Amino acid sequence: MTQKKIKSVERKVFYMEGNEDHYKSDVHPVRKTNTYAIADDGTWICINEEEIRSTFGWNRITDNRLNELEEMLQNKIVDCSVNEEGDYWLNGNLADYVGIPVKG
Repeated sequence: MTQKKIKSVERKVFYMEGNEDHYKSDVHPVRKTNTYAIADDGTWICINEEEIRSTFGWNRITDNRLNELEEMLQNKIVDCSVNEEGDYWLNGNLADYVGIPVKG
């Protein structure tokens, strides 16, 4: 486990081709997103988006919501770990880092 100081929060949008058979020939890529806390050393730490939604009671993660999250996490020290692929993930509960009770 490693500790990192958070500088900012960013969200990446990407599109994945559907891999299921469809009865239509009009198949479009599916929009996916990942939200990251960027550490002051440049490390990108993935934050589970379902945890973001449940912590704040948000249905959608908008740019304004990301700005709010960034303000809450900026200059906080967070615990993170690295998986086998070399990706960093936030450890613990997001609510503990932002100082609010978990909404259920």
